[in-house]
Amino acid sequence: MKKFPLITLAALLSFAGIKPAASQIWLLAAPDAMITGGDFYVGSDIKVGWQYGEEGTEMLGLGTRYFPLENVDITLFVWDTNFVTLEVPSKVKSSLLEIRYEYRHYLFDTEPDDFYGFYTIIGAGMWIVSSKIVPGQYDKAIYSIPEGFPMKYTNTSWRLPIGFGFDWTVMGNFWIFSEAEIELPANEVNGMYVGNDFGASIHVNVGARFMLVDL
Repeated sequence: MKKFPLITLAALLSFAGIKPAASQIWLLAAPDAMITGGDFYVGSDIKVGWQYGEEGTEMLGLGTRYFPLENVDITLFVWDTNFVTLEVPSKVKSSLLEIRYEYRHYLFDTEPDDFYGFYTIIGAGMWIVSSKIVPGQYDKAIYSIPEGFPMKYTNTSWRLPIGFGFDWTVMGNFWIFSEAEIELPANEVNGMYVGNDFGASIHVNVGARFMLVDL
């Protein structure tokens, strides 16, 4: 599993076919809508892109997505000094952070210098799901949480995003874009999920990109 991101990055660079030419650094930001497992979430998508190639038709990006996830109701057991237990209604609050890199290629001879452009997206990402238990009300002078009980925990999984997008010029250094992607889990072994058990996810966003550096 540790070799996966290096192999994928090498494949992306091979697909990209980097050529010496003028290039640009862009900041891209968008709200992101995600559907996975029948649940709907809204989060953020922020990344930095390096646009390059003889006609500027390639872009490599590195960025993050963030989603607050649905709270889950649980029962937390606390006990007193005589090990008499008390049931405390509590919640698990979770969030999803994705760290990802991607390769964008423009189609139909469209270029970033045109008024508009169509492109495909492939990449790789790591989902980091962080959760913490928020206890309900109980008398802390009498009861306590068992020592060593995990109140916070994190798990990870690898993802393979595939999608397409469209962008158009507002002005020279300011573009609007819209993208649709499906992210496939890459952490299933013998029918079992390793890390977290999220299945495929669908993402749709509309955002803006701003030129940071013209190299």
